[in-house]
Amino acid sequence: MLDRHLSDAYAGIPFTADDLPGFARRVFDFAQANPDLYRLLAWATLEGTAALPPARQRDHDSKVPLILAQQESGAISADAPPALILMAVMALATAWSPVFPFGVTVNPDADLPPATIRDAIADMVARIAGQK
Repeated sequence: MLDRHLSDAYAGIPFTADDLPGFARRVFDFAQANPDLYRLLAWATLEGTAALPPARQRDHDSKVPLILAQQESGAISADAPPALILMAVMALATAWSPVFPFGVTVNPDADLPPATIRDAIADMVARIAGQK
């Protein structure tokens, strides 16, 4: 069930390598709207069964050359490998999901409005990509 939902989800989130901050915003919004999916993912990760299903692997793999092309054009910083940049974008965009262990449950001062968090994440992604 997790594989099907994650494959459908990530394939359905529009990806544009020239706008990684925008992509991070869309992933953040998806994570916020689908907390049950991220709970399942957290559980699968704990059990060691969260490997990428083939469709999700293909979707992930198709993004890496697009990021590389942006790096080669100078639009994105070439300081890090494209797969690492994609991983950083996904990690930041999903880190504030309801299962995030360092959010409000541990730090009540971290109770920020979702729009504030989304904007901060987009800003961090722009910095990682060397676009700010």
